Amino acid sequence: MPSPRLTLKDKAKIERLYLKGHKPSEIATEVDATAAQITRYVYRHGLSKQRGEIKERTGAMKTEAVIDVVTRLRQQTIADLEPVIIACAESLKIDADILKDFWAKVENASDASALMRAKKLHQDRCFDFLGLNEEPASAKTSPITIDLLYIPLKEVNPKQVAETTENITPALNYQL
Repeated sequence: MPSPRLTLKDKAKIERLYLKGHKPSEIATEVDATAAQITRYVYRHGLSKQRGEIKERTGAMKTEAVIDVVTRLRQQTIADLEPVIIACAESLKIDADILKDFWAKVENASDASALMRAKKLHQDRCFDFLGLNEEPASAKTSPITIDLLYIPLKEVNPKQVAETTENITPALNYQL
């Protein structure tokens, strides 16, 4: 049976455990009291408010720690990607120099067509690299469009729907 009175030692243990985040029922088993006694003690001594303040402070510290980690990871990623980006830019410059004066080597229509395709591929590669080839989201269309008709149910007459409904299941005839 739980003790009717809480000792100073019990009160200190209640405060410590409650502020750590333990539930009153868990604390009650540790200090030989009822959960109602623990709840009343917590309420009388304002421990809920203190616990809330502790949660706010630790939450803010966790948020700051996450921001620091993300910032550090971004900086590391930028440092890792910098040589790759520089190499891509240099490759684009080399390709542009090769294609720039290539018209002198064109001898027939086939060569001209190949050169134009190569220049178009180079241009697309440059646009991809710079992120200039993206269509705005509003310009993109779905290959499948579905038109829906909304009719509020209170305006639908069940007899009318039954009269106008047709069986549109196609007849399938398979022959082997």
